[in-house]
Amino acid sequence: MLLIAACALLTSCRDLHYATNGYVRRVTLNTNQIELVLGQDKSFQLEATVSPITAPNKKVIWTSSNWSVAEVSDNGLVTPKAVGTAMITVKSDDGGYTDECKVIVKEKDSHQQ
Repeated sequence: MLLIAACALLTSCRDLHYATNGYVRRVTLNTNQIELVLGQDKSFQLEATVSPITAPNKKVIWTSSNWSVAEVSDNGLVTPKAVGTAMITVKSDDGGYTDECKVIVKEKDSHQQ
């Protein structure tokens, strides 16, 4: 009986520790879709917010579903490379939470200056 009570206490302490120490529970981007014009737009800065703000590990990893259309740097800077569509994904290092942004790269309109 004492062993069961000790295990229950340890489990609830672990849960309390998790809740109050702010381990990552979510990552969100500042936008979920952008359009860039090839040859006109140099880049777009995506910003990831790791929640809660008390999370000790705010590191995120950026990837592109199509690097030939849109590249993304280690700090979320998206650069258009070719006409097409790509999904930029941000993933939290702690917990593996993700969010995505659809990037549409368009051809420059010949009438635009």
